[in-house]
Amino acid sequence: MCLGHGRMLEPPSRASAWRLGWSTPIDYNDNEGFCGGFSHQYSVNDGKCGICGDPWDANPRQHEAPDGEYATGTLVRQYIQGQTLTLTIDITANHMGHFEVRICPDPHIEATQECLDQHQLSLADGSGNNFNISLEVGLHTAHYLLPPTLVCQHCVLQWRYVTGNSWGVCEDGTGAIGCGAQEEFRACADVTVLPPSPRSRLALRTPVLTPVKTPVDHSQAPVSRTPVKPSPTPIKTPVDLSQAPVKPSLAYVPPTPVKQ
Repeated sequence: MCLGHGRMLEPPSRASAWRLGWSTPIDYNDNEGFCGGFSHQYSVNDGKCGICGDPWDANPRQHEAPDGEYATGTLVRQYIQGQTLTLTIDITANHMGHFEVRICPDPHIEATQECLDQHQLSLADGSGNNFNISLEVGLHTAHYLLPPTLVCQHCVLQWRYVTGNSWGVCEDGTGAIGCGAQEEFRACADVTVLPPSPRSRLALRTPVLTPVKTPVDHSQAPVSRTPVKPSPTPIKTPVDLSQAPVKPSLAYVPPTPVKQ
């Protein structure tokens, strides 16, 4: 049984976007994208896993397009070509290990692991691709660089958490904790990466419930005496964890942030 758990909150994953104010399907098990569990992944599926954490043999895989319930195509973040992005992960049970981030920009195909593997992101501090996490539970934040030449209207960003608490055989033939097959978590987010320009710097807009009315020219028509009805409550603005701390949503209680 898999005991470690984690969810991607920044950028908001397909499974967790509802917690940050997006009108996406609610996945109460959004911290369980663990490929069906260690035994299922390696004993049944020979180590294979869906790109967003679903069991490889699931049909459909609920977090993958085109048939997954949570793969709505909702674009949750807009980035600028080559910028540094913030990754925020909520680890609810820590099993050591590291994070990896990949992105697939191909508009002609559904995202695949092969496409994602061609664009693995590097840490902004130049220390490599893998972010080794501390032992605490709670929010873990890392900063990754987008490729300087990558631009896409709809990219799929993948987070992978390879844990490091299981005993296995290392490459040199010795045995140690963290070697060999390990539990793994995955999640996907739908994002846009645009070239630098004034237009591309506009933030993604939240859908509006009521269309904006055309202003009335009172010099041409009498003022209506009909009482003005209050406008409906607007949709909650999605939270951007790269700019502000996590805000609670529904019954979700955010954990204590981890100091890096």
